[in-house]
Amino acid sequence: MAQDRCHVSPITPSNQLLAALPADSQAALAGLLEPVSLTPGQRLSAVDLPVTYAYFPHTAVVSLLTPLAQGWAVASALVGREGVVGLPAVLGLALATTDAQVELPGTAARIALPAFRVALARDRTLFERLQRHLQVAHAQLAQTGACNRTHRDPERLARWLLEVLDRTTLTTLPLTPAFLAAVLGVRPAAVVLALGPLKQAGYLRYQPGQVTVIDRAGLEGTTCSCYWALQHTVAQLLGPHVV
Repeated sequence: MAQDRCHVSPITPSNQLLAALPADSQAALAGLLEPVSLTPGQRLSAVDLPVTYAYFPHTAVVSLLTPLAQGWAVASALVGREGVVGLPAVLGLALATTDAQVELPGTAARIALPAFRVALARDRTLFERLQRHLQVAHAQLAQTGACNRTHRDPERLARWLLEVLDRTTLTTLPLTPAFLAAVLGVRPAAVVLALGPLKQAGYLRYQPGQVTVIDRAGLEGTTCSCYWALQHTVAQLLGPHVV
């Protein structure tokens, strides 16, 4: 897949995982990281295909999707400036277990997987930090599964929108109906029904391909307990100021 170079330092405070590393770890990675620009809908990995790069988003937001036999997919997690895309492969798996698709365009830094694995073997601090992010990713997957079984569509949609907002400075989000359907596990035609209560309450405006959040506090009051549970897990494992 084609990727454009961008004029952004590979290591900046924009990616919180990289910024939290000690100076010597950052220096060891700096020469291995390549700045890239990610575009909406771009696939960074696909199920059962080899993973070639790990990506550290700066301003982009990536969704992890589980494809279904019916030809659609369910979103299981988001990765943005707090973490890394391709974590299971970095820690040993050869093939991707989810599709990774760019939802919000922006910048990132990528590193070739073989080079990253060498860096991990040499740097215990980096390895331990990634283990914590793997725990967060596992918690996100588990919480999403529980949420999909127990909470109503508007509550779950509010949670996903808040998680996107946590990873970007935007309030107008270029989110496609297909992505909104994936986060809810429904057909695209059903998205309007889930958006209805949030629109009527004045929390957001919606037109196909774009959600504008007007009242974040309103979304926080509507969302299910899963959002707050994940916030607690992230604060415990990564610190209170991440995401």
